[in-house]
Amino acid sequence: MRRLLPPLLSILLLLSILLLASCGKAVPPSDTAQLGTVSGRLLAGPTCPVETMASPCPDEPLPGEVVQLVAGDTVVVSATSDAQGAFTLQAEPGAYRLMWAPEGDVGIRFAKPVEVTLLAGRTVTADLMVDTGIR
Repeated sequence: MRRLLPPLLSILLLLSILLLASCGKAVPPSDTAQLGTVSGRLLAGPTCPVETMASPCPDEPLPGEVVQLVAGDTVVVSATSDAQGAFTLQAEPGAYRLMWAPEGDVGIRFAKPVEVTLLAGRTVTADLMVDTGIR
């Protein structure tokens, strides 16, 4: 007798497949000279309730999080931030929204999208700040 996957596991598997399918198209290496690049860091802050000159409270990187370039309602390309919260995305020249795409429950944390304009062969720097809600 075969045992079916628990319902929660089945739902997570289906969501993972849908997420991978929506990650956008890969860009062939030969086209990279015609692409624009955005690079930056995904940072969370504030990270402590009180910050003073003697006890600074720097923003912290968010590793392993998905960052997306969005045009209209379409995710053009996505990437995962590295251990330092750094990410790099490439896309056709144009105007985009750079967005954090959190997975699961993030509580009250949120990140305001950043408007970026990509130009062929150029790199734009844009950080995404995730507000932790700590005050």
